[in-house]
Amino acid sequence: MKFLITKQTIKNLLKSAWVTAALIFLGVYLYRHWNTYLAVLLRIPLRYIVLSALFLITAKGFLALNLKLGAHYAGVSISYMRSFLIYTITQIAKYIPGSIWHMAGRIGYYKGAGLSNKQIRESMIVEHIFMLGGACVFGCAISIAFNYTLLAELFQKLRLLVIVPFALIVPALAGCLILRKYTAPIFLLILRNPLLNLKMIILELCIWSALGLYFASLVYPFVPRPEYLIYFCGVFALSYIAGFIIPIAPAGIGIRETVMVIGLSPLVTVEVAVTVSTLSRAVFVLTEVVLAALFLTYNKAAGTAAQPAEVLPDSEGEKQ
Repeated sequence: MKFLITKQTIKNLLKSAWVTAALIFLGVYLYRHWNTYLAVLLRIPLRYIVLSALFLITAKGFLALNLKLGAHYAGVSISYMRSFLIYTITQIAKYIPGSIWHMAGRIGYYKGAGLSNKQIRESMIVEHIFMLGGACVFGCAISIAFNYTLLAELFQKLRLLVIVPFALIVPALAGCLILRKYTAPIFLLILRNPLLNLKMIILELCIWSALGLYFASLVYPFVPRPEYLIYFCGVFALSYIAGFIIPIAPAGIGIRETVMVIGLSPLVTVEVAVTVSTLSRAVFVLTEVVLAALFLTYNKAAGTAAQPAEVLPDSEGEKQ
């Protein structure tokens, strides 16, 4: 029997190895430091964990609006509740090995709404350009503006991750040039919609503020200083970008937590940083599962997923 090893197979094997290594590391750490870990965990009042989940739910609501406005660039309108449903349910699929199923699920929902391949491509690309660009600008701006010496240590430890985006700039630009047949219309769509661009910029500020506060709520009991909240928001944005640009880490598992630990280490002990970072992941996953279950129930009752999308007038997006 002949086995064919493809690039995708190698990529999936690397992802599986990475997740396995991350879980083994966490398991060994908890085995060796369980008493300390539990002691730190018990120092976080339940109200802060609930507050963290509420900020995350708020951020998810903004992300659903991000999906809705992304579709506007393609000239179609999807109701807000349906956008929330599509975003919430498909996000669960990112934990399935392969790291493509959340995108496949999104495309499936869009197809069911009657969107063409062109509209699907345009809406998803624009949505991610603003979301990831917002995280990068938000995180970097806070890091530059936050006038504390701990940033020097943070960037020194992050220098390898900082190099990665710059190393990807040339191939990314080359790819845009080669695929200009597909990329040029995307940039034209953005340039032709200044009012929609302004809405998206304001929305990204809301998204990354809410996501940052979800993380900051878990750190605050150990660093109860309001002036540090904005720094924690910046750390989360940078951790999200770092997790996204490392292709072998599904949902940024391991990478995001590492950046969080590095960002918090000048302010708290390593034990506190590890506990907060792992707890933030637990809150994130549990909140996504609960929201997905609620929306699946809602969809079954209301039949939201079967509703067709509406074509927008020229003033709201490009007519297809």
